[in-house]
Amino acid sequence: MPARQPPSRGFSASTRPGALHPGPLQIHRTANYTGGVSVAGTHLNVGAQHAGRRVTIHLEDGLAHVIVDGVRTRTTTLELTPAQRRKLRGAHAAGPLPAPDDRPARTQRRVSSQGATQVINQRVLVGQRYAGQLVTIEIGETTLTVYDEHAHHVITQIPRTSTQPLTRFKAYGVRNRTTG
Repeated sequence: MPARQPPSRGFSASTRPGALHPGPLQIHRTANYTGGVSVAGTHLNVGAQHAGRRVTIHLEDGLAHVIVDGVRTRTTTLELTPAQRRKLRGAHAAGPLPAPDDRPARTQRRVSSQGATQVINQRVLVGQRYAGQLVTIEIGETTLTVYDEHAHHVITQIPRTSTQPLTRFKAYGVRNRTTG
């Protein structure tokens, strides 16, 4: 009598736990409120600007490429052992890696009561009529372009004098110091 096979659990060969994928892998995760995801028990920062969004992680040769809306937005190191690769939830063979994002970075800032804000260590004069409002700032190679909160109307454009990279993407208003 032939040996009886265990019942199928609904996994395909590409998503079955324990299946080892040679070569690049892709997994899908939702970024938490700080812009992080968990990959094989390791915290991976995908960027605070992607908090709450579904992202694709392309794992290849010790690197993790973060893909959002079909565009590669970040690359960082992430070494996984063969045992960790086998245990990855939802892993499947990866397709070609998309090109890096070449769009200018955007961030939001709250305008001070004097009508100014600061980004990449550069003071940006927006105007007193925008005091207390959120503005979106697009950081190009040579200019900073300030838009209204929803990025529909250009408020001002100034030359970029700083060479620092953008590190903070979201604006935070004044927090209530008594309740946190």
